[in-house]
Amino acid sequence: MKRGLKSQQSSFTKLKTEQEAATRASFRVALEIAKRGKPFTDGEMIKECIIAVAEEMCPEKVNLLKTVSMSANTVARRVENIAENISSQLFDKNGHVEWFSLALDESTDVSDTAQVLIYIRGVDKSYEVHEELLDMYSIHGTTTGRDIFKGVEMAINQKNLRWKNLKCITTDGGKNMSGKDKGVVSFVSKAVEIDGGSKPLVLHCIIHQQSLCGKCLDMSEVLKPVISTVNFIRSFGLNHRQSDNLLKRLEKMTYLIILPHTTETEFPIDFAIETLNALKINFDTRFSDFDAIANQIKIFQNPFDTDIEILAPELQMEMIDLQCRDIIKNKYQNSSLLEFYKRLPLTQFDNLHKFARGLFSVFGTTYLCEKTFSKMKYIKNVYRSKLTDEHLKSLLILGTSKISPQLQTIVSGKSQLHKSH
Repeated sequence: MKRGLKSQQSSFTKLKTEQEAATRASFRVALEIAKRGKPFTDGEMIKECIIAVAEEMCPEKVNLLKTVSMSANTVARRVENIAENISSQLFDKNGHVEWFSLALDESTDVSDTAQVLIYIRGVDKSYEVHEELLDMYSIHGTTTGRDIFKGVEMAINQKNLRWKNLKCITTDGGKNMSGKDKGVVSFVSKAVEIDGGSKPLVLHCIIHQQSLCGKCLDMSEVLKPVISTVNFIRSFGLNHRQSDNLLKRLEKMTYLIILPHTTETEFPIDFAIETLNALKINFDTRFSDFDAIANQIKIFQNPFDTDIEILAPELQMEMIDLQCRDIIKNKYQNSSLLEFYKRLPLTQFDNLHKFARGLFSVFGTTYLCEKTFSKMKYIKNVYRSKLTDEHLKSLLILGTSKISPQLQTIVSGKSQLHKSH
């Protein structure tokens, strides 16, 4: 009887172990599907492929592999669970940040829903920096500054953050984002002030500004002949083939073609000077927000070449002490900026540390938002236009996060481990 009881216990243990392994395998497949932005239904196809391989290479394992659940509904649930786990880890990280900055951008998906991406760059006292998708806020109505701010406020409150720790907010420069009175930036600044913090830095994404500066150049007269020629070549397959053959023959002959210059196609010096002057004025105007923090950036990049008189009172004594220490200066010259500040004695330079960590948290661009929008349009396309906002957010979190999901923790938290159906 005792032997029979041990045999039953061993069977139950083995069964539970197999079920846990099958569940972990299901989560791992769901994670790979989500990272690549593939449809949830691909799980069934992957399972069929695994079983086909097993039938050829290890037939004795086929029945075990069939217990791995990879139906579309299961994959969707797995993706939700993993996204929740990553968000909970980010929640813990946010609880320790000294400074954080936000990058915001808004775009419309294939179903005409406005999706606002909120990225965070947080820095804690040990100079650990993390950049993650804080939240995706879906808007089905108007996209005014107040509407977008509601999503930002909700994310801040839910993710264990304090407004007073916000160092900078970077946007694409749209009116609903950077409007003086009704833009998101205005509402955020008020929230920071109410929470007892200093007014955050406000930056217009460098990439957007460069693009806008380029639009001030009218190069149509120069580009028109080139565009016309390319359009003619690409308009018909025959033209393209003939042009291709001509270029190949010319390449073999190693001839150099010199196109005759006419007065219409010449590039006048006066036009060049006028264009460059206009571009300089446009750059100076658009990048004025960076000029406003130029002194802070200079102090941050090279504290040993800083005029003490321009510093805030709390930094002056520490900076005098710093500039008098040759050993620390040698460390600055022989290490990266991040490593230099990490090694700087904390007790003697507490205010300088706080200043540096704040600038380490700043976003210069909304590049991460733009990159994620490209991924969003790949995931939610015309063939997946019914994908829910929650599933889209989960897929974007898994597709962009640098945080590793705790799969064992997720599986251990399951009260029941279901086999495939």
